[in-house]
Amino acid sequence: MPEETAEESIEGNYQQIRKELAAALLQKISENTPTFFEELVIDLLVKMGYGGSREDAGRAVGRSGDGGIDGIINEDRLGLDIVYIQAKQWKENVSRPEIQKFAGALQGQRARKGVFITTSSFTKGAEEYVKTIDSKIILIDGNQLAQYMIDHNVGVSVEKTYQIKRVDSDYFIDPAKQPTPDSYREPEHKPQQIIPKNKNTKTPLSETHQRQMRYWTGLRDYLLEKGSSVSFPSPKPSRYLDLSIGRTNFWLMIWQTPTRSEIGIWLNIGGGSREAYFRLLEEEQADIHTEMDEELQWIELSGKQRNRICLHKEDTDPQDESDWPEQFEWFSAKLERFNQVFRERIRGLDAADWIPEDDAP
Repeated sequence: MPEETAEESIEGNYQQIRKELAAALLQKISENTPTFFEELVIDLLVKMGYGGSREDAGRAVGRSGDGGIDGIINEDRLGLDIVYIQAKQWKENVSRPEIQKFAGALQGQRARKGVFITTSSFTKGAEEYVKTIDSKIILIDGNQLAQYMIDHNVGVSVEKTYQIKRVDSDYFIDPAKQPTPDSYREPEHKPQQIIPKNKNTKTPLSETHQRQMRYWTGLRDYLLEKGSSVSFPSPKPSRYLDLSIGRTNFWLMIWQTPTRSEIGIWLNIGGGSREAYFRLLEEEQADIHTEMDEELQWIELSGKQRNRICLHKEDTDPQDESDWPEQFEWFSAKLERFNQVFRERIRGLDAADWIPEDDAP
């Protein structure tokens, strides 16, 4: 496997910083009261565009006392639809009965939409249940909650900003080498191209970034159409996207690299116990490969802050849009398999179960 480029290393370390920040946010939340957690939920939902103003949201969200519903909030500023909220500041995982209770409360209100937010995680039974009911219930676990807080600047502030710069080819155009007036021809008129703006930089996205946005948006839509259980993040102009897999310091990274004609999936393991978790999974390598129905690459990144379990698809050009349906199907099938094989295993890992060889009797 080719070594990481400098940009890939920066991206990986940035994602690790996000994981550590997410863990710190969840710790801070756990140290506060349920009332504080409700206020946090209000702030986050308003930042995400729900509920109109902060004042309106404050009136809309609050304990309704209606079995299984903690509050309501407008889906849009005009109040054209209502979303019902359940917020649980729990340490233990939320199981199916709690979701059933919430779904029943929605039916009692003749409501169609609900959001269940917890600082912990959801059991597989809970996740499967929401796929079988008519009401649309979105589950947001602790890791997703923390990621939304980071994305929408709730409870965080910017400490440092790094800019990655590249050569500006336009600057190095030599006028002396340009065509003379005699050889100059009026260019053909072409319709004006409308280029989406990059929200972060306020500058037009490059053709590469536009393609990346189309690629990840297309994959997201493909997974939604297939009814995938994968929780897909908001597309962004990047070669990488991170997906939650249900536990802090573990995350899936999907990527596409045109220069190497590859796409792939990495299960990243970070944090102070990464070696223990990696070794515990490695002990089950044979069973994992059998369940995956193929062999994975198990990589310890020396000097890095994470280890990886990898799957690649070679001879695949992400720039070939005619091949995207086949690439999307590959991602869909493999992401489902990663979820099935690793999600419950990861939740059950205990770093104390690993005994280093030097400590073994």
